[in-house]
Amino acid sequence: ITQFSNNLCSHLYVRHAFRSYACNASGSIGTLWNNTFINCRSDLQSEYGWYMDAIVGSTTQTWLNCMIDGVVGGSTCAGWYTNNIDDVMWLNCQADDMSDGKAIYVNLASSAVINQFRSESSYLITNGSRLIYANASLDINNLKVQATVFNPGVGNRATIVGLGTTGSS
Repeated sequence: ITQFSNNLCSHLYVRHAFRSYACNASGSIGTLWNNTFINCRSDLQSEYGWYMDAIVGSTTQTWLNCMIDGVVGGSTCAGWYTNNIDDVMWLNCQADDMSDGKAIYVNLASSAVINQFRSESSYLITNGSRLIYANASLDINNLKVQATVFNPGVGNRATIVGLGTTGSS
């Protein structure tokens, strides 16, 4: 696509998809502006629940009351992945049963807001695993993590929230 803008997507449910919701506007031609997802759900996707990849200049993606339930693909996958999108926001969202992938992965953004986010029954067992990763200015309020296993092995580490480059936490 070359542009995905000013859209309201609500009450959608996708199960057993490779990528439940994908906007791949990268490759120097596409932008994503001012899109909102309300009460949307992704269950047991193979790679990503939301995959939002755009060129620089994309902005304002909001998820309200959305849920990811299971990422089957493991550490290279994420519930939500955003790339080159500024001002991304998650309000009252949830990610359950993350199988060593990231619930939220914010890449190349200036700011991200996560407010009232929950994660239950996730497994972080690979060295450098992160439940939430961002190389952006990150504002997190009311983060609840329960029944999550952190077991990356001797000398390794897993992190609830990781900031900066992929080698730090």
